Amino acid sequence: KRIAAEEEIRYHAMLVENVSDAIISTDSQLRVKSWNKAAEKMYGWTHNEVVEKQLGDLLQAKYFNTIKEKIKKNFMINPKGWTGEAVHRRKDGTFINVLVTASALKDSKNSMTGAVAIIRDITEQKEAEKKNSRKTAIMNAINEIFKEALICKNEEDLAKSCLQMAQMLSGAKFGFFGEVNKDGKFDTLAISNPGWKKCKIPHSEATRIIKGMEIRGFQFLPLKDGISRIFNEPYNHPQSVGTPEGHPEIISLLAVPFKHKGKI
Repeated sequence: KRIAAEEEIRYHAMLVENVSDAIISTDSQLRVKSWNKAAEKMYGWTHNEVVEKQLGDLLQAKYFNTIKEKIKKNFMINPKGWTGEAVHRRKDGTFINVLVTASALKDSKNSMTGAVAIIRDITEQKEAEKKNSRKTAIMNAINEIFKEALICKNEEDLAKSCLQMAQMLSGAKFGFFGEVNKDGKFDTLAISNPGWKKCKIPHSEATRIIKGMEIRGFQFLPLKDGISRIFNEPYNHPQSVGTPEGHPEIISLLAVPFKHKGKI
């Protein structure tokens, strides 16, 4: 019986070390007791580096659509433990998306003696879902613009629709949309409401100024070389020309050139 028991222990140890999911066990204070090879590969720490360390300090877990107290309650009470998605930190400081199944280990008196967690890296899956969601959102936005193009009365109305879709996709709080006129200057066709509401220039004067603008400043660089850019802290850019009085603060700016028949 002793030999059979030892064989069974060795067999289960071999399974733990050869599965692709990370398997981590802790004591009742959630200090790491075991850390399989998959965990070493997933997180970057070796077993010797993490043993007796607080699991929470290592992984710095962040959870979705739930709170830690709720997780702790389910983890302690539910015989099946807790299963859900989280974000964990790796040794190199990067973060990964994971699917966690965790259960409490209890003795004959139903007191918690430790915990075991099976963890799967789902970062690639989450990235694929994000890309598919993004692709769907873009296609829906394009379809909406096509619909609007059929009923818009003029270029300004169409520009407003395009700007609304661009803000929705980018998460921008405000923006503008325009075109280069025959004289090589910039005509603004649409500006989102936050810009108009906060600008202190009289509306009649503002609508005149935004037509026939000289193409200068960092925001118009994409019109010169056709390259989309993101400008962080734009006020510090060497080609910044400032903004009108009362203009909303710009923390980051995305500038994208539009082309027609190869021409910007």
